[in-house]
Amino acid sequence: MTVNWGHLLPAVAVGIASYSLGSVTFWHNHLTELLSVHSIFAAAILVRLARGVSLGSSDAITVADARKLSSMIKILVRRLRALLVIILISMGLLIFAPTILDLVGLYLESNTWIVPRLDKILSMLIAFLVSFSALRVLAVAGSDVDLTDLQAENLIKSACEKQKDATDQSLTHGRNQEKKSSRDGYGKLIQ
Repeated sequence: MTVNWGHLLPAVAVGIASYSLGSVTFWHNHLTELLSVHSIFAAAILVRLARGVSLGSSDAITVADARKLSSMIKILVRRLRALLVIILISMGLLIFAPTILDLVGLYLESNTWIVPRLDKILSMLIAFLVSFSALRVLAVAGSDVDLTDLQAENLIKSACEKQKDATDQSLTHGRNQEKKSSRDGYGKLIQ
């Protein structure tokens, strides 16, 4: 799988900004909203995975189109699965980051520099995961649209082939009828 820098770089930039400006307290104050959004993302991914892919009429699909469609489906499923893992990690970090900070502060009282540094690191990680998951949701939706476009192309191609076959058969049948009828009445005396 290739790295998409268009998704990774903005998420890294948000993470770096959160390291400088944010804290776990900020993320914890918005916990309800962020968990709701992530839950919606996760539910949408699970629904999409459960829905599967309707292939329509597989009679008229070419081998090349079937391979392309199969490849796109496999890539989409892998991306959805990876995105689901990222979202679950993000949700876990959103929930447990304040507790991690409290535990570290409790057990490492003598090292006062660790807690503020860990607070910034956790804030950076949360910001990265939240922004990356949002960007990936948009990208996966776009690839789902591409998959639907390919299915629509195959459906149209199948309908065109059926229409062409029906037209060819109708023309052939009409020519045969025309030849028969002109032969039967040829030379008859009309009164």
